[in-house]
Amino acid sequence: WDAVTSFALGSQSPYHYRLKSGKSTTWVAWQGEPTTGGTRTIQIRRIFPTVSPIETVTGSEGQTAGFDLAIADQDRPCIASFKTTTTAQPNLIPFIRVHRRSATGTWEYELAASYEEEMIAKPEEVAITTRGNKIHVFDVAWAQIVFTGVTLRQSTLYHTEINAPATLAEATYDFRTVANETSNTSQGLRPAILHVSAAVSPNGAPAVSYSQSGSKQVKYSALNGSSWVGETLVQPSGEITAEYLDETQIGIDPTGRAQIAWRSSTSGTLARSALLSSGWSTKTVSTLKLANPSFTLDRLGNAHYSGVDLTIPGRVAALRSSAITDADGNGFTRLEEDAFLMPAGGSTENAPAQLIVTVDGKRYPAIRYYSSPGASAAPANPFSNGGYQYTVEISTDLATWSAASSALVHYQTDSGNPEHTMSIWRSNVSLDDNPKQFLRMQVSRPD
Repeated sequence: WDAVTSFALGSQSPYHYRLKSGKSTTWVAWQGEPTTGGTRTIQIRRIFPTVSPIETVTGSEGQTAGFDLAIADQDRPCIASFKTTTTAQPNLIPFIRVHRRSATGTWEYELAASYEEEMIAKPEEVAITTRGNKIHVFDVAWAQIVFTGVTLRQSTLYHTEINAPATLAEATYDFRTVANETSNTSQGLRPAILHVSAAVSPNGAPAVSYSQSGSKQVKYSALNGSSWVGETLVQPSGEITAEYLDETQIGIDPTGRAQIAWRSSTSGTLARSALLSSGWSTKTVSTLKLANPSFTLDRLGNAHYSGVDLTIPGRVAALRSSAITDADGNGFTRLEEDAFLMPAGGSTENAPAQLIVTVDGKRYPAIRYYSSPGASAAPANPFSNGGYQYTVEISTDLATWSAASSALVHYQTDSGNPEHTMSIWRSNVSLDDNPKQFLRMQVSRPD
């Protein structure tokens, strides 16, 4: 992360930035404070698997408001931004723009939406997510009204669905309303909807998170068919204040489970809410205090965070779970070491091992793994033990993997050792019939 830190702080103040991952790449886009004349330029850089040169997003020159970043299926960065028409009233009549990078590195952009004269849009309230040919753009419009003597801030969150199989200029558009929220001016001179973030599930359905500035609640809404359905997250104990409700960020893991990161009710520490089968569960992520936090899920569903460290001014920090970190350099993550009962200190003892077993004179590829002692000897795949789920998978081409009972056969389970349970699974096809077979282990914590 040294390179990311140096270019972000060396070129301009990273006042607004986004970190997002695609199928095989991760990109950072950022935007500094306005320069003379109100111009704010969006810049972008690939940081994984290689670091690319910094690019200025074509069409963003002269932008005077905010932006958001998404990565398409083909690892093509997409950016939503908006521009205002006057410097005298810089929040009036916003124009929402969509920018998309081609495989050759050129940028195309197109106007996605605009507002009527009496509507106002809060700068930075724009979000984008994409999957396949669909690009989903979200933005907030708000107006101040007086109702029975009370001045109210009335906000609407809009959804623009863009179908762009070819160029953006040839795309078709569909518009929906996601949510309406109201707050009064005594609760702050801001729109009622803040900190909008968007993601899309594996089935293509988009979802958003945002905070309600009046009630100071984090909210979630998902597209169900043609209608948006919303709910309010349960907050941790303590008063939620506007100061610590900045930048809610939503991600959806490969199983379709939504996760929302946001700053908690105490000291700006990060919290994450996950939508489990039993409902929302909220836990503290880290005690590191971050400004402008950003959150993304990688292709395996692992969470990654970044933000400006408030304890060391100007330093950009990156966080991820220790469970997916190989701290001792033995090639296995903390999660794998704990699940397979591997000794501390970098040892690879008890790591899953591929074997060849003989049944009725025929040789079969097999794999052995260890789990907590005293487990039931009943064969299962997936196998749950000690809070972990173990899944054996087999492939003939290293591209398509299967855990089906028709492809894998239980060979042996030994639960008599007080230190561990040993399990072996083998292929259902002998090496004589197909010598090209591969086995692997997947392990996860379902909670």
